[in-house]
Amino acid sequence: MGAALWVPAALARLRSKNRLQVEDGAGMRDVSALSVASEQFEAEAAILAEKLEQRAHEPLEKHPTAMLEKFTARACLLEGCVFVGHTNTDMDSVAAAIAAAELYGGTAARSAGGGDDPRVVNGEILHALSFASLELPPYFQDMEGAMEESGFPVCFVDTNHPKQMIEPMATQQGRIKGCIDHHNSVLQTASPIFMDIRPWGSCCSILAHNYIRRGKKMSTAVARILLCGVLSDTINLMSPTTTDADRIAMVMLKIAAVRPNASFRPWTAVRKGL
Repeated sequence: MGAALWVPAALARLRSKNRLQVEDGAGMRDVSALSVASEQFEAEAAILAEKLEQRAHEPLEKHPTAMLEKFTARACLLEGCVFVGHTNTDMDSVAAAIAAAELYGGTAARSAGGGDDPRVVNGEILHALSFASLELPPYFQDMEGAMEESGFPVCFVDTNHPKQMIEPMATQQGRIKGCIDHHNSVLQTASPIFMDIRPWGSCCSILAHNYIRRGKKMSTAVARILLCGVLSDTINLMSPTTTDADRIAMVMLKIAAVRPNASFRPWTAVRKGL
């Protein structure tokens, strides 16, 4: 079913911010980038979602990759970190921090907003948090120990640029234990840290992939907030930085976002909107 709709990029042209015109042999058709991705990755995403759910209920010994990833996170000191994004914070930044905190066993925080009051975030973030039934993470500088050089360890998400780090982290880089990002790498530290930087369209896509690698159960709330992050940063998959990794992550998260808490819903039910 997906092969009939998906066409080479050379045969597709931009119609508007959220829609494409594609040629499939029957002439040009107006479709959304989201529906195109759903058609292309329907089968693969459903399998990933089912496997993620199954692995979350099986012993770690059955999954050597997940076991290795667990010890890697521990060795890189990600467990117990505060996860925070860039200043002028956005949807991808906040969602990635929430997901990373659940995945690695840490605490999510938010960086400064872009307005006069740094504690205020934009309406898109608030709407997504409501959709996911999640609370707004605490403001980084309000957390106990945030301003102290001997304060808690930090892992940045959605940035690795010192100029985008909330104060005082640009001058306290010894506290930085890792970065998970999808932008060009500029951070230089005195000692090695964990770095996961990929040329993808969204940091939330990276976190979704890391859930699969770790074989860890993803809560419905986190699936929903990650979905919002992917859609926001890729502009509904229309950004030129969007990759197939983002597309398949979006479809998998769409499945996870509408499931009951107990298990994934069958893909047929998702397509029917049940």
